[in-house]
Parts: sequence; C-alpha cells; structure tokens
Amino acid sequence: MRKETCILTTWKNSLNDLVNLFFPKRCLCCGRLLTTGEEQICLHCFCDLPFTRYHLIPENPIEQLFAGKIRFEHASSCLHFEKDNRTQRMIHALKYHGNRQIGFWLGQVAAQQLAEADSPLCKVDRIIPVPLHRRRQFLRGYNQAEIIAQGMQSELHIPLDTTHLFRKVSNRTQTQLEQQERWLNVKDIFGVKHPEELRNQHLLLVDDVVTTGATLLSCAETLAGSVEGLRISFFTIATAYK
Repeated sequence: MRKETCILTTWKNSLNDLVNLFFPKRCLCCGRLLTTGEEQICLHCFCDLPFTRYHLIPENPIEQLFAGKIRFEHASSCLHFEKDNRTQRMIHALKYHGNRQIGFWLGQVAAQQLAEADSPLCKVDRIIPVPLHRRRQFLRGYNQAEIIAQGMQSELHIPLDTTHLFRKVSNRTQTQLEQQERWLNVKDIFGVKHPEELRNQHLLLVDDVVTTGATLLSCAETLAGSVEGLRISFFTIATAYK
C-alpha cells in the first residue's frame, strides 16, 4: 500500500510539473512567475500587501464603524481596499473571474494572523458567511464569502454554518450605490432558519469587503432579532471604509 501511495504521489507531482511547464502560474498581482511555495501571489507582492493589523488594535476603525448601531463583541478586517491596489485585484479575481483559490487562500492568511495573535475572533462557536440569494449564487457558481469562510475554517477548525442565515430577496449589488441607498437596499432582506439552534452562541459573520457596514449590520439585526442570547462579531477580508 505504501509503495502504491508513493507511486501515485510521484505521478501527481510529475503531472503538476508538466502542467506548470506549459501553463506556468503567475502572480495575480504583478504577473511574475510563481516559484515553489508561492500561492496565488509572489512573495514580493505578499510582503507589500496593505494589511490593516486591526485585530491588534482595540476599538479599531471597523469596531468604530459598528459602534452604537448594534451590540457586538469584536470586529476587524484584514486588508485595505483601494482602487487599483493589490487587494482590489484579488477580490475582483474572486468575485468576477471565478478564482475561488484566491478567496480560500485569503481566508487562510487572515485566519493565521488571527490565530497568531490569539484574537477573540478565533473563539467563536460558528463562522457564518454573508449569504447570496440562491439565484445569484447559481449564476456565479459559488458564494465568495463562503469561499473565504472555508479558508478560515480550514485553519481555525470552527464549524462553518451556511444553513441558518439566508437571503430572502435578490437585491441589487451594493457596488455602485451611495451610502443611504446601501442601507435601504439591504433592509429586511435576510431570514433565519431554526433560530433555536443558535441560542446563546457567539457567531462570526464573514464577508469579502466592508464599506458602510450595511450588509453585515442587516445580517446581525436579523439574527439578533430572532435568536436569544446571541453574541455577534464581524470580520471581512478587506475594508473600503474610511
């Protein structure tokens, strides 16, 4: 059995080498050829990523964004999102170009940072990605927030929950909307199934990008209004909030 496993591993490695020879992997951010050990982006671009380090800062800007709007435990975001920066390229590859791998990898990187800092965001009962409406998820083929959450779950080993929170309405995308329009666009669009199963738990709501916080807040309000004794925290891969 060990001999067969070794032969299979060798065959897979040879096949991967052959694929990489004819279809070399390039950095998503700068286009350089990736070397052994590099995933999605090169080491140079990784070192230049605009990490927020907000998980190390009490009352960081993301916590200030939600302060006074709803009761929550903690909130943070991993990267700064700006036009044409590396974060935008990665998020756009995930959302619009079918690159699920970059979302999973970003979730892993974020979770590793949180774990290294022993962040309270690692001590929740469930990770819940912001849901897409079933029609939009069918057209895209996946939910980008769920892909990110899967990457986080693979590092933190916290249950991933994609069943209790759902989106009732296929609303317009938030991308081109003004602040007030964003709040109205996500009002009362979520629902909760079997809320009794979430009673007295601490949930981590995960999304790709936070700008005004409207979508995450709508999720949190729906959950808080349906579940007794609930505690909620927020996390996104990127923040465009200023």
